[in-house]
Amino acid sequence: RHVTSLQYDSIGVGAGFKAETNRLRTDKLIPSNMEIVAWAAGASPLHPKRHIIPGDRQSPKNADFYANIKAQAWWNLRRRFELTHKAVTTGIIDDPDELISLDGSLAMLHEIVNELSQPTYATNSAGKLVINKKPDGGRSPNLADAIVMAYWPITKAKFMA
Repeated sequence: RHVTSLQYDSIGVGAGFKAETNRLRTDKLIPSNMEIVAWAAGASPLHPKRHIIPGDRQSPKNADFYANIKAQAWWNLRRRFELTHKAVTTGIIDDPDELISLDGSLAMLHEIVNELSQPTYATNSAGKLVINKKPDGGRSPNLADAIVMAYWPITKAKFMA
């Protein structure tokens, strides 16, 4: 199996990554057909016209609820943990594909849990959800960001509908 798409955090340290992938492609060190996708946290939410709760037409639309992809992705990961907690405590499982589990034997489990627990949320002046990943000037949650990006990958198709 071969990698066909590579996503990178295009903000901050990751900003120079695209130039490096261009060089690697020119030097034929990565396949020319590999899709290189910028994960831009400040971009508009994906699926802007869909409702935040699938099947609930009374819930707000993504474009009206989330300030950006970062808020949408973090909130959706939060929702996965909430659904998993519900499944564990009540036995009610709505959709097993929406659950998440962290392997207790992970070497960096404590750091991952701390980073996933660090962000706070609020609403901006437009009333949209925003995420503060580094409250009180904390460190950037790099491991948590990687998990968020893995569970909310960017594809061109997601910007539609």
